[in-house]
Amino acid sequence: MLTKALIMICCLITLASGEVMVSVFEPDGCTPFDGRDLMVGSTLTLIVSSNDNGYWNGGLFVAGIDRDLANVYARGWDPNTGDWAGSRFDAAGNEAIVWEYFDSWIWGIDMYTDENAQADNWFIVDYHAVGIGDPNVGFYDYNESWDEPRSCIYFHHSPSRDFNNNDLVNLEDFYIMTSFWLEQDCRENSACELVDLDLNGIIEMNDLFLFSEYWLWGASAVTLPEPPQTPEPNEPPAPVPDLNYYILDSDGHSEITLSIGETTTLFVDMVNESENDIQVFYMGVLISDPNYGSIDNRPYDADNPPGPGTARILAQPRDNYFDYWGPCSVQYEGIEFIGASLDNPVSSGHLAGFDYSSEKAGDVILDLIDLNGTNPTGTIHQMTIHQIDPNSISCHQEQKEDQQLVKTYHYNLINVNTCLLVQRLKEIWTEDDEIRDILTENEWKKYIHSMFHPYKSV
Repeated sequence: MLTKALIMICCLITLASGEVMVSVFEPDGCTPFDGRDLMVGSTLTLIVSSNDNGYWNGGLFVAGIDRDLANVYARGWDPNTGDWAGSRFDAAGNEAIVWEYFDSWIWGIDMYTDENAQADNWFIVDYHAVGIGDPNVGFYDYNESWDEPRSCIYFHHSPSRDFNNNDLVNLEDFYIMTSFWLEQDCRENSACELVDLDLNGIIEMNDLFLFSEYWLWGASAVTLPEPPQTPEPNEPPAPVPDLNYYILDSDGHSEITLSIGETTTLFVDMVNESENDIQVFYMGVLISDPNYGSIDNRPYDADNPPGPGTARILAQPRDNYFDYWGPCSVQYEGIEFIGASLDNPVSSGHLAGFDYSSEKAGDVILDLIDLNGTNPTGTIHQMTIHQIDPNSISCHQEQKEDQQLVKTYHYNLINVNTCLLVQRLKEIWTEDDEIRDILTENEWKKYIHSMFHPYKSV
């Protein structure tokens, strides 16, 4: 608790050296850091500012054994100025300088304003949590001492939840944790030790709660890969044998023609002739060019139809509290939807429905994507929509030309079988007496739901 208190004192209240201060922010540089435990792999932003004008020099440094736990980095090296110009704000002056310094005991950042520095933010650097422990960053004011910091910022680093080191905490990491459920003697087992977040040697409910604190950590920083050149439109990858998903209109067609301004209802269907029961689905639909048409991803209101929108889950049977639909996490103009049935498998037929509106002449491709990752290419079916302007005599020629320009986006998504994961979570509740003493079965189901889609309150 002492460490936590020091974090709160030093990070919520900025550290001052006369009129010069250092403040700690989230990576966006705007949101104040709340002093929480910092997961290994996380970054923060440190900003040096002043309420006074004039020359100042000082630094931010990590010393001794703390160098194995944390790093401080400057931004934007400029070979023309010979310093890290990206870490200087204009208020520090035209002749301000930022240098990195390393020796056998200490490393960090030296900062110098010029004589005409103005009261405002002066310097910005990045803090990176590297190892588990309690490092500190020394804030030096060279007008007072070159050897002793004016004050220190203390952090507490907790174990990483990114077990597969892909810079994202998601279902893959969740599956890794549950695969070690109730494992003991983890201090002697390197694989098990990785997910023992409270370091007590047992993988149990407290580790699961600690893991959930960083759910989807890193998601906002993930850059989607460039779309591949193949396969070409209308040549989707071969479907999984005996288990197929489709995007179709009400007549069962996957290639349709619409006039400009026309709206139609589309459905995502499942045909399951395999021996595997499907209890969870998590899918999305992407549009090749949002300038040509729009997907209505607003919710349908069954109590006051049609409500604000047309998007709804139609699968049967299902547990309604797992239902989610809204803008797709891969493409905001698209749609994603989640449904689950924990007791009985989902039947073949409609899984979800939504309206699509044609807005511009040309061809549009809608990609049905598997957000569970059970299909390694991501895309599992496509619909082609030919959009024509009845008032244009050349619309058919434009249609052919536009068809050659349509590019379909295929993404490599999470490669996790969510059905198996849900089954494992159900087993955890039945196996663990401690969980059953704390949570009812319904509360556990809601917790599972929050892991699948944290953006919807339960």
